[in-house]
Amino acid sequence: MKHIVKISLAAAAMLSLAACDNSDFELDNLIPDKFKRVVCIQNEQKADLELFDVGLALDTEITVLRSGGDPSLDAATALATMSEEELTQFNADYKLLDPSYYTVPANIDFASEERYKNVKISFTTEAIKDIKENCNDGTYYMALKLQQQGETTVDTDKYYILRRIVVKDATIDFGLRSGVTNLSSSNSQFTVSLPFTNTDFNIAWDMEISNAFDDDESTELGNSLPAKYARTGMPLEAIPAADVKTMDPGTNSVTYEISMPEGTPYGVYWLNVKMSNPTLNEIPIASVEGDVEAIIRYEYMPDVSVTSLLTALNGSATALDRTNWVFSPESVQSSNPPTLALDGDTGNFWENRWGSSGYGPYSLPFNAVLDFGSKQKVNILEPWRRPGDYVTDTKTIEVYAAETVDYSNKESIQYGDLTYLGTCEFGNTSNRNQAQLFALDPAETRYLIMRFVGTNRGSCASLAEIGAWSTATAAVTE
Repeated sequence: MKHIVKISLAAAAMLSLAACDNSDFELDNLIPDKFKRVVCIQNEQKADLELFDVGLALDTEITVLRSGGDPSLDAATALATMSEEELTQFNADYKLLDPSYYTVPANIDFASEERYKNVKISFTTEAIKDIKENCNDGTYYMALKLQQQGETTVDTDKYYILRRIVVKDATIDFGLRSGVTNLSSSNSQFTVSLPFTNTDFNIAWDMEISNAFDDDESTELGNSLPAKYARTGMPLEAIPAADVKTMDPGTNSVTYEISMPEGTPYGVYWLNVKMSNPTLNEIPIASVEGDVEAIIRYEYMPDVSVTSLLTALNGSATALDRTNWVFSPESVQSSNPPTLALDGDTGNFWENRWGSSGYGPYSLPFNAVLDFGSKQKVNILEPWRRPGDYVTDTKTIEVYAAETVDYSNKESIQYGDLTYLGTCEFGNTSNRNQAQLFALDPAETRYLIMRFVGTNRGSCASLAEIGAWSTATAAVTE
């Protein structure tokens, strides 16, 4: 009979030596009769019994143990349902689950030397559905008790078992959600998993992967300005387990690991993943989020320590020449001009306007232009924050490539044809790194728009230096 059940078990302690162990008795006639045959229920006495409604019958088990006495003797007990009055002695709010919903053998006989019995409790498909509709408010309990039979003694401390009945739909968690999922070299996997114990079920689902993307215009990737996207598809062989779409009996999860082919340039790669139609023994079940159409953004760049400007990638990328660069923010405090972000000194910094001298807005968001002087290939940005106690001020910078820029009005920069490349996210104040490398979608552009949208202190934003890099990233197509 097929079944699906999750139940918490804990090994019960044996009765004390004084009560049920005959190791101190050398002669059988010295063992009091009431200790010659002792039984108890082994499992945790109070726990949830989770039933999953998948259109199938199910079984679960409890263990009745010979916990003491003379193992050479036969023993017997009976398993019965408590009365409503007996159950409410444990809690006045407990309700007794009608015993007609399940079947359990009444008599449990132990042969000589037989120390335990696994007792099967069976629920029909119809019973599970009826329980789900009528007894699923968290107050109904299956309540069973052992009864003395013949010369057998029941352990009065472990004679009962209570199971709070919870009926759920069987579900699967695809490990992804519709929309964008950010992964990186240090977090490069997603897992399909079950919320119940897979005893003897065949679980299957559909999964399709694609590395083809439209160059659409949207703000769905977290960018605050409308922009096109220029996404590089992930090599399909980077998901070596992509053909795995089943979960064998006894298996509760399948993990998909991203492993980029050797020689893949550093950068950002994208993958479409569609997951749908989960089944259990060919019967449809639900997923936690329904069908999933996920977009994986994978930042492929091993962890590197940035200790000096434009020297961190050790030959794996080319640093852009900063000779002709100009940095033009819309907000400037006069004592900290924009030129300080490109002077090669990480000890001083540009800062946005906070006092009476300077120009532009006092608060975020605002934009800044990084003008390379000519078109450059770029896909890694290296922003340096101000040194010292306020290193964490600058938090979040969105980065765009712009086809045209007019910054003749320095307090209101005009631009056209934006392409969103990514976001430099330093995070909260626990990250005190002054500098960090951020992989971007690749672009060939003269202008980067850096949009300051997040701060960890009031309306403060600043940069000590800016560097940029290019790798040999090329578009990958199906």
